[in-house]
Amino acid sequence: MNCILKVALLSHWFFLGYAQDNLDSLTRAIQDANSQDTQKLAALYLERGTSQAQAKHYELAQADFEKIIELNVGNSPVKALAYHRSGYIDSLQQKWSQARSKLELAFEVWQQLEGQDLLKAKTLIVFSACEVELKNPAHALELAQQALSLRETNLPANRPEIANALMALGRAQSAASEPDAEESFRRAGKILAIQQPIDDQQFAQLYLLSSGHYLKSNKPDLAIQALLTGIDHTSDGSPTWQTMKLRLAESYLAKSETPHAEPHLRQLLKHEATTDQNRALANYGLGRIYKLWHNDMDAKAEFEKALPGLVNDSYVMINCLIHYAQVLRALNFDEEAIKAEAQIILFGGIEDDVKASRKVPIRIDEIAAPDPLKQ
Repeated sequence: MNCILKVALLSHWFFLGYAQDNLDSLTRAIQDANSQDTQKLAALYLERGTSQAQAKHYELAQADFEKIIELNVGNSPVKALAYHRSGYIDSLQQKWSQARSKLELAFEVWQQLEGQDLLKAKTLIVFSACEVELKNPAHALELAQQALSLRETNLPANRPEIANALMALGRAQSAASEPDAEESFRRAGKILAIQQPIDDQQFAQLYLLSSGHYLKSNKPDLAIQALLTGIDHTSDGSPTWQTMKLRLAESYLAKSETPHAEPHLRQLLKHEATTDQNRALANYGLGRIYKLWHNDMDAKAEFEKALPGLVNDSYVMINCLIHYAQVLRALNFDEEAIKAEAQIILFGGIEDDVKASRKVPIRIDEIAAPDPLKQ
């Protein structure tokens, strides 16, 4: 075995062992603590919950944060952090409404405390991201502006935390169709560029957010440029890498450059780290491409793989069902198409969505079956 790989593996297992020892130590401390000393218990639960979250044991972490709330420790930093970290975990799992409720409670506690502006700013940034996802851009913008103001007031200029707040502001500005989004992203990029060492995670996030803005602004070329630059700051299989692969495919599809979109989706499907949801989105993207290519049987198969993984995203589910029903009708599977129409309504679609599902599929005439990339 390569010597460097041996060292890496030993370091990995040492870290895991240390982390588990720390969790065991915290569990013993909780068991030994005086049940009447709620402040000490809350602090221990917060530390253990945070360690569980870092190890991606999210259910265990959430249980610890919930215990803090049950202890009724009053308005304190520990209580605010419990709400914040619980909400942050919900945001990682795209449970946006749950996350927003908890972050709102965290913010209310921070408002009662003095000298906690920087921690309050952290909550505001995640809170703003939730509001973007929940289609409340005006409130998202207000929260991001507050976060930036707090950080600029309490930190030296050009700190990476200010860049992070500018990225949150740019995201909210983009969602609100504000013209200043690009300037916020540029300001963030200038700050990140002078940091030593370079923070790849922050740079990747910046390029990801700016690509979303460019795509929304009908500038797919700039989105592709940002993504191809940003993906060099990620590791294969990471959550950001997965999102960038999906967005690269979407950007190429926006330009009808389907042969460039298809490989990114295939890479996602081949990678063992790809989440079930992202696999479903990749299948959905491939189905759209094959529909354009007249490969209706392949498109049908990809849509059928995608649908079970899209049940928690009604917007994408409805769009997938529209494409699916169009392909079914093109293949003369009329009974199945009618069932797909019913599913559109079941997931909250409207009559216009059903009408769209009955339209003749749009094709790219110059690309015909079989799949040109397989010739």
